[in-house]
Amino acid sequence: MRKKKLILYVLALLLLTGGSAVGQGKWIKKKINVFYNNLTVYIDGQQLDTLVEPFIYEGHTMVPLRALGEALGKSVAWDEENGRIIIGEAPVSLAPPAKLTDLTVLRNVGDFYEKSGGFVITKRRFENGIAADIDKGSRTEFIVELSGKYQGLTGFVGVDDSTQDSAGAFNLTISGDGRVLYGPTKVLPGQYPIKLELGIAKMETVKFNVDWVQGEVGDYNPVLAAIANFKVQ
Repeated sequence: MRKKKLILYVLALLLLTGGSAVGQGKWIKKKINVFYNNLTVYIDGQQLDTLVEPFIYEGHTMVPLRALGEALGKSVAWDEENGRIIIGEAPVSLAPPAKLTDLTVLRNVGDFYEKSGGFVITKRRFENGIAADIDKGSRTEFIVELSGKYQGLTGFVGVDDSTQDSAGAFNLTISGDGRVLYGPTKVLPGQYPIKLELGIAKMETVKFNVDWVQGEVGDYNPVLAAIANFKVQ
């Protein structure tokens, strides 16, 4: 037989902690009617013991969240300052979108540099980006810091038109936290810009490797590699 009780408490916090509390004027007290019916919870055939008895409120079955989460192998935390219940990993505070050139450089071998005036790749103009002047035998690398604050990396790669008649080309590899995200891909003079959209969620760093390789017929070997309009968001 279902037992009906009139209770007074803060619902969310009670279910999380097994107690009741009102913090710094953020909570609203109200009386609600709930039904108890000796409800039990089973997880994979095992009964779950809870300090707070599950009940029914307006057709919804309410189960203590902490007990349920921990039984499923997840930590459960109460963020009182922000009024959040966090199950498992805490959400990452994301940074606002930024240009690649605005990020902290951890390593620069080559050297890569911010190109004043941007790039032109097969007659298409790009406003900003990172450049690398490479020649036969060149291998370059730069690493920037992400600190786990971004979700995506977007931009274009190509050979700047200033070296469009080169016999050289370059291989591009992009890695995040040691895992290859793109490449190695050969980029040739006269090739249309390659648009990239890469996931970088929770990554601490991203690394660009640009290595000179033989291309097709040409008048010289140097190549201006363009990492154009790249941004993180």
